[in-house]
Amino acid sequence: MSYFRKLGKRVAVPTMISLSLLSEPAFDKSAAYDAPKKAEMCEPLFEGMTYEAPESAGIPSMEECINTNQVPQKDQERIEKYEVRYSTNGYIEGVWKNISHFAHIFEKEALEKGIHPKIFLAKAIIEAEHPWQVSLKGARGYYQFMESTGREYGLRMDKYVDERCDPEKSSAAAAKKFKGQLDAFQDILLALLAYNWGEGNMENNGIGKEKSFWDLSIGQIPEESYYHIPKILAVAKILENPQKYGLNLEKPSVNFAHYTVEKGDTISKISKKLNADPEDIERFNPQIRDMSNIRPGMKIRYADYDTPGGI
Repeated sequence: MSYFRKLGKRVAVPTMISLSLLSEPAFDKSAAYDAPKKAEMCEPLFEGMTYEAPESAGIPSMEECINTNQVPQKDQERIEKYEVRYSTNGYIEGVWKNISHFAHIFEKEALEKGIHPKIFLAKAIIEAEHPWQVSLKGARGYYQFMESTGREYGLRMDKYVDERCDPEKSSAAAAKKFKGQLDAFQDILLALLAYNWGEGNMENNGIGKEKSFWDLSIGQIPEESYYHIPKILAVAKILENPQKYGLNLEKPSVNFAHYTVEKGDTISKISKKLNADPEDIERFNPQIRDMSNIRPGMKIRYADYDTPGGI
């Protein structure tokens, strides 16, 4: 059995069932609320929502990241196959319901570290169909941190919170880790491989920055890790132009803020203070293990909605 969280509770589900079937329903923006923007108990999270395009930020284009001219025909066909699969099987739309409100956070972290934002966002979509699910190896969250690695990057894990599931802190930690691998290998595809397979495994197998990912083959690296890269690239290409693939991936314009839990607070009391729906508080705070067991000093993320925009 595996577990997912619903309204603060861990619910057992058979592992053979795709967790995309358990995705939360799409948020009804017509029921958006006017949360207080400048309450004394709240801390603003972002001042603005506008970020530079990758190229203007000095980040290689998607074609440059993929090294399009070097892609063998069989791998090009594999990427195209994944493009068709992920744009038609409902997977991306299912995951998007869980992460669309955090997409601008992920992209902001990527841009600040010089990482292509769509590739960084695609990585989360591929690796975390449901961010609360623990993998067979023990990894968890949007960017699949093991406990030991999460602690190494400053993520808190205790009986109250698991920050591997915190969209802000986990994406900041993942961007820092990814940037280190990008600096080491000087190639975003090798950095993706290092993130998935491990830098130690690459070093032990003689894979360094002088290599191209497209020169590698199954046998040199595990099959799962090899196919992982084309999957991410396919989703990243879809994210660059979802309309081309018949997808409408709406990215809500969200102004997040933090509320600090006080003694005697419950989610019900907090939702009344903030004029927020309790289910929204649950939705926006996946790092909290049990909403009925919050403690003073905890940070609760809440949101105010503006006009939604496209990706």
